[in-house]
Amino acid sequence: MKTSTVLKKLSMVGAGAALSTCILAAPKADAAVVTLDFEGLQDFEQILNFYNGGTGSLGSAGPNYGISFGPDSLAIIDSDNGGSGNFANEPTLTPSRFSCRVLAT
Repeated sequence: MKTSTVLKKLSMVGAGAALSTCILAAPKADAAVVTLDFEGLQDFEQILNFYNGGTGSLGSAGPNYGISFGPDSLAIIDSDNGGSGNFANEPTLTPSRFSCRVLAT
């Protein structure tokens, strides 16, 4: 066998071993399930960056989950709980999300 052929084969084996090591050593990415309950937002407040480490339109600060909403998404509290929303059977006493317009992406 020629020396150049042996070197090419060794180079391919070395590259394969290095790639295998990188794949096996790569950390596994875990995704946590997050529930957005809109707790902490005020009645008729735009959600905006509340869940993106920022605030809603009325200054309510929220956690940073990397999620933001457009200006048409509002947090509305039901009138039974002191807000101005006219809806029933919401699962919690926290605000519900309402969108005036939905954009397809």
